Amino acid sequence: MVQEDVRRPYVDFAYYKNDYGGTQIKTENDFKRAESISEAFVNQVTFGRIARLSSVIDSIKDAICCVADTVAVQNEKREAVVKSESNDGYSISYADAMNDRALHNEMYRAVRSYLANTGLLNRGWVKEYDDKQ
Repeated sequence: MVQEDVRRPYVDFAYYKNDYGGTQIKTENDFKRAESISEAFVNQVTFGRIARLSSVIDSIKDAICCVADTVAVQNEKREAVVKSESNDGYSISYADAMNDRALHNEMYRAVRSYLANTGLLNRGWVKEYDDKQ
């Protein structure tokens, strides 16, 4: 049985603003929503290894922040920027947001830029992380 990681959330709004230098997310509530999604995604692509680490390294925190930025940008796009509008027949077209697959790819690119050489993204067994079960 997998235990819940008591260190969660791994990143707070202060870290996002001050250490990571994030500017995309303006409020703490917006950050909490994006961080929750981002943390789940990073845990997924690292095969749950983060919970087994003795400490959460800055590259993991930065990866979560970068994914949170990606999520925030996508949410802004989904809030429907009007691309065109017609008054006679009442037709409104909205700017296209990324589809789910494109968003997943963008989020993975963000994670990979921070965690590529750590072994955390390796699909196979990694002694450094997987012996700690």
